[in-house]
Amino acid sequence: MARKYDLVERLKTANERPFLVLDEEHVYTINTSKNNVIAMMAMMDEYERNSEGNPNHSQLEMMDKMITMALGKAGAEYIASREDWTFDALQDVVKSISAAIANISIEEVEKRSNQAGKKK
Repeated sequence: MARKYDLVERLKTANERPFLVLDEEHVYTINTSKNNVIAMMAMMDEYERNSEGNPNHSQLEMMDKMITMALGKAGAEYIASREDWTFDALQDVVKSISAAIANISIEEVEKRSNQAGKKK
């Protein structure tokens, strides 16, 4: 008898989109679709290649693009409107998106980021 691998429940769970809660009124689904993640990874790779020795290549611009790709235009506009947010707060949003894409905790993203920083 052939083996049967029933992935119905596993795929349902894997295809549930994570969401980001910014405050009581602003909750955004994070687009973790395969095509969107591939596009974000390509954008980040391009940023890495172009940022070396190029002072005009902005980390903030890359972060803004990532937020727009992950949360959509409404999410990006809301975040951009928050003039009272610090750069650290913006980095937390990006870390949350990265964690959702990799299906890991924010703490794990920070740990990996710190390890990558030490290797350089």
